[in-house]
Amino acid sequence: MIIKNVLAILILLFSFHVSASYINYFPGPAQAPRSANPNSDNSELFMNGNGYIVNLGAGTVEIGFNKYSPRGQEKHCSTDGKTFEKCVNNKDLRGDNAGLVLIKDSELDPREFPGEWDGSRDNLKPTDPKFKIVRVSQNLSLDSGVYHFGELVVGNGKSITVKGKVEIHVNQLHLNGSAKVNLNGVPENLTIWVHGGDGEVNDMPSVQLNYGSTVHGYIYTQAGVDFGGNNDVLGAVTANNIKMNQNSTITYSSLYADYKLVMTPKNTYSSSCSRVPITFQVMDKNGELLKDISGNLEATITRQQEHSCWAISPESTCFSSPAKVLLTEGSRTLWLQSDANNTVNVSAEFYSDKTGILREIGGRYRFAPVSFRVTPEPVKMVAGKPQFLSLEAVAATGGQCEVVGDYNGIKTLAIGETQYLSPNYVDGTEAPTSLEFLNVPLEKFKLVTFVDGLAKDAFEVRYADAGQLSFSLYEFDINEIDPALNQQDKAADEDNRVRGTAYLDVRPYTLLFVTPMRIKDIRLKMMHLPMQVPHSV
Repeated sequence: MIIKNVLAILILLFSFHVSASYINYFPGPAQAPRSANPNSDNSELFMNGNGYIVNLGAGTVEIGFNKYSPRGQEKHCSTDGKTFEKCVNNKDLRGDNAGLVLIKDSELDPREFPGEWDGSRDNLKPTDPKFKIVRVSQNLSLDSGVYHFGELVVGNGKSITVKGKVEIHVNQLHLNGSAKVNLNGVPENLTIWVHGGDGEVNDMPSVQLNYGSTVHGYIYTQAGVDFGGNNDVLGAVTANNIKMNQNSTITYSSLYADYKLVMTPKNTYSSSCSRVPITFQVMDKNGELLKDISGNLEATITRQQEHSCWAISPESTCFSSPAKVLLTEGSRTLWLQSDANNTVNVSAEFYSDKTGILREIGGRYRFAPVSFRVTPEPVKMVAGKPQFLSLEAVAATGGQCEVVGDYNGIKTLAIGETQYLSPNYVDGTEAPTSLEFLNVPLEKFKLVTFVDGLAKDAFEVRYADAGQLSFSLYEFDINEIDPALNQQDKAADEDNRVRGTAYLDVRPYTLLFVTPMRIKDIRLKMMHLPMQVPHSV
């Protein structure tokens, strides 16, 4: 018992130490930890194909490994997210050695979450057990604090959302296809410390990021990180060995910055018949919106530019990239649109006298040829009042959008993550009110009947606050309830399920106060009688 208490105190002290000297573990976008024995340094960054490392605004992009092995081409690093040059391998650029050791089974609760847990299945708190296995088979939120698990496995297409600052200590991290961790949250709110070595758990890599998975945060391991392809890490990676496969990217989120340009959402999946609102916000290092900041914003489409465009409102004319607009009171929203079957990336640059130049990149924004569209779009709602939403299955062909007339029958639709766009809770703060689904009898999914591509009044929703928000929905696959550990599923933008995103614009509920004299005037008007002008008292 005494040993366990001492261990708990040491872990707590380690967490406080990490918070105090955060930058020492992640001095750049990608580096190895400092070796206890420099003579046995076998650290390596292996870059296969079109893997990229981005450090926005830096003069050059430095990485820190004993060996750097690019394959296919030599230009893998960028300071603007657009043009790429050779990476500079600075062997002295290292993260501090954290001295991580394997978390023993005796320190963990033997149960598996959520299968053997009687508590909440979609939320965990630091006071909950230190589960031997956490298997995220539906979207999971983590309250602010420090967590310890044996294995953390995020299922295909599932997500982890953090509320405030979160540290995760785990022996092994495994993200299946299209898994999202802290998507649309600020990277500084999440640090993942992976204690296990390669092969120590299930004979698998310490960190495995399967195809299409995304992490916004900082990953530290003294073993290896394997990128399966089309992965995005916004934050930093410190690992002894990193293998980056096709189209994987590490984008450094600097820990020095007093100001940040934040783009939300960072990833979407929507119809080519729809426009996606993207909000650009200037924040301080604590994630607070700076409403006293105004300046010039330039947003550039860096992938599929010839097939994509910007608009300043949902209904205005779409114009070619780049968009050069004024950002006022710390925030500006633009609408992105693209032709059928495209995946779009975006870079943005903001300038004001107070902040200087701030840069940010976003994507992948997926525009699918066949997808769900909520009608009307965007949905206009009143705070606190229920609203029915109808769905259309639509296809974009030849620049025109048509309802898919042969999309018929009963479909099982799953409700994905709700994003609160304005006010924007990017710092992990939980929204004070939640979007309610009033006619969804089962948790997170519902049977919906389509006739000639239309499902009338498919969902009834209510939102008690005012603002702009969105939620995703997709055809439900029963096989994704409990994905196998070694499952290599296709990414969300490659499977053939129909998906979509609903955008809601909710205005405040207002009361009209009418005086007795005003009531009398209204009655006289209705009777077509001349109005009486009241005498002053």
